[in-house]
Amino acid sequence: MSVGQGSFNLDNQGVLVHRGIEMIAELSLSYDLIKKNNPEAQVSFNTTADSVFTEANLVQFVQAYFSRLHAYIPIIHRPTFQIETAPLPLLISIFLFGSLCYASQDAAISARDFFDLAEVYIFSHLTFRRILQQ
Repeated sequence: MSVGQGSFNLDNQGVLVHRGIEMIAELSLSYDLIKKNNPEAQVSFNTTADSVFTEANLVQFVQAYFSRLHAYIPIIHRPTFQIETAPLPLLISIFLFGSLCYASQDAAISARDFFDLAEVYIFSHLTFRRILQQ
């Protein structure tokens, strides 16, 4: 699903569902790591994840990033970005940035609960650690 031209092909809805499940699974591991290392940590992760990381929100928040934020935060090459193949840390970042564009939507408000978990996940990801070691 390329978003280079600002449009989405919704023929791959199964892939979008899978990407949402991937995001939940990876953030859940980060949640477990935080709780293991600091039992008193005030980190939120529960069934809210299922209502936030949906295929509809994935499309909506990624589109919001490109239409409203990409001009100010051009961290990716827009013509070649594809939801199906984007590295998960990048997809989570774009998803959460895009959620900031929806101040009054329940899922967007709930998405803010995942910023700390996303930070732990992204900075502990093997790809990011390799970059830091170079």
